[in-house]
Amino acid sequence: MNSFDRERLRIQRAKMLYPPGTRIVLGEMSDPYAPVPPGTRGTVKFVDDMGGIHPQWDNGRTLGLIYGEASASSRRRNWRKNPRPPKKRRKPTKRRTKEEWDSECEA
Repeated sequence: MNSFDRERLRIQRAKMLYPPGTRIVLGEMSDPYAPVPPGTRGTVKFVDDMGGIHPQWDNGRTLGLIYGEASASSRRRNWRKNPRPPKKRRKPTKRRTKEEWDSECEA
């Protein structure tokens, strides 16, 4: 496998892991000109053909990320997927009689 194949597979993986609508959380950004604070959440809009992930950050910024780039200090990705909040289980509601509804409406 040559370097072009590895790059193509890297980009395909980025598109598979971060489809549009995926929520992410920023860990660290080393851009001195337009930094986004750590912990900022965002929604992935698209992944371009160079492997750049382009989120819309919740603070209004649109600065993209480069898939595969690691922080020099941590050797890890600079962002992660935001885990989905657990679904809330609803308590079953009891059926009310007509008299109970009428008494609630009068109150």
